[in-house]
Amino acid sequence: MMTLSVGTSGALRMAHHGPVIPDEQSTWCYYCAEGFHLIGAATAGAGNCVNWFVKDLMGGAMGFGQLETAAAAADPATAPYFLPFLFGERCPGWDDGRLGGFCGIAPEVGTGAMYRAVLEGVLFNLYQNYLILVEMTGLLSTISISGGITKSPLWMGMAADVFGAELTENTGEHASLLGAAYMAQRTMGQITSLKDIPRRRVNCMSRTWKNMKII
Repeated sequence: MMTLSVGTSGALRMAHHGPVIPDEQSTWCYYCAEGFHLIGAATAGAGNCVNWFVKDLMGGAMGFGQLETAAAAADPATAPYFLPFLFGERCPGWDDGRLGGFCGIAPEVGTGAMYRAVLEGVLFNLYQNYLILVEMTGLLSTISISGGITKSPLWMGMAADVFGAELTENTGEHASLLGAAYMAQRTMGQITSLKDIPRRRVNCMSRTWKNMKII
């Protein structure tokens, strides 16, 4: 199982028996505990790109709910492309100076299509890293997804389409904090192994949304 967190930024993580280092600098890997290494990738642009679009570019003229409705109604075939590098690029390129923006803007492109492009661009940047991790470790069947993305049915559906995997929705607001608490419990001897932590499947879902534009 791999975890996918989409909040202010985005991150993919999974535990692996031993270190996994890519041939080209792209992802990261460090020792966790009990012989496991944590491998993954992080992106600089996710929810912060959404906030930029809603608050800065749109000036708050439309709320998240209104934009979600407009994006769902937009024709994916006419939607532009969005490069989510407003805050530079972490994985896989590690280029702090990289710039983002829209490509393929035409007169018929509306606000809903542009908002959809932002959501889509964030996901494809994460998917780019996902492909690298899968190539190094093998295909995964389930992704546990958390963060602000879980509040958007449209964005969750798009994620299911892009990754083509079962998404287990983790609605815990502080999933990473919970993991840190488990690590502390193990260090203090309150649990003997991280493997003793019971798995919870919350709102298990696998949705395919139609008419999504694939780059």
